[in-house]
Amino acid sequence: MACPGDAGRVDLVADLVHRVEERRGDQARFAVAIDGPDAAGKTTLANALSARLGTGALHVSMDAFHHLRAIRHRRGRASAAGYFEDAFDHATAISELLVPFRDGAPTVRVASTDYDTDVPVAPTAAVGPRSVLVVDGVFLQIPLLRRCWDFVVYLRVSPAISRERGMARDALRGDSLDDLDVRYRERYLPGQARYRAEIDPESAADLLVDMTDPAKPFVVRG
Repeated sequence: MACPGDAGRVDLVADLVHRVEERRGDQARFAVAIDGPDAAGKTTLANALSARLGTGALHVSMDAFHHLRAIRHRRGRASAAGYFEDAFDHATAISELLVPFRDGAPTVRVASTDYDTDVPVAPTAAVGPRSVLVVDGVFLQIPLLRRCWDFVVYLRVSPAISRERGMARDALRGDSLDDLDVRYRERYLPGQARYRAEIDPESAADLLVDMTDPAKPFVVRG
């Protein structure tokens, strides 16, 4: 097995732009998924990729398609099964974002729920005739979603790093460390472990990137 070294370290955003443009060819609409565990750097990368792609790109986070609390917490707020199966409104994301985008719609829905206020929302965004959709989120390679993507990037970090970075990020929003400890230990990390066991997202992705050091991303496979 090759050891991560300078040969695998890249300007990840520039590398992704090249890969997307090469894979896309003459395709008018092209959908990219940035998948990975919590706090792997998905949203940061998706923002940077969209900016580098220019005005023809649209960035949407699957976090904007959370179910309302009554659904996503119906098994309990610390339930790993609830995180994996109930957290996200994939049906709305598919029917009002992903399929319309693929079919050439001039506008698409970019959210279904305001996470903080727990109310339904329905904002839209305009999409040009030639556009790249960049979606970041967890669990993006479940069978229901996998066929929606033209290119999938999976960002790898260890469970320990995911927990450490995620708790630090979420604490800035005012969540208590005790509450976060329970959520990561009982909900998020076991939910991600189930995803890896059932889907094997690292093998299924078109590009696998190690984000142990976010300043020095390492392309493992792609």
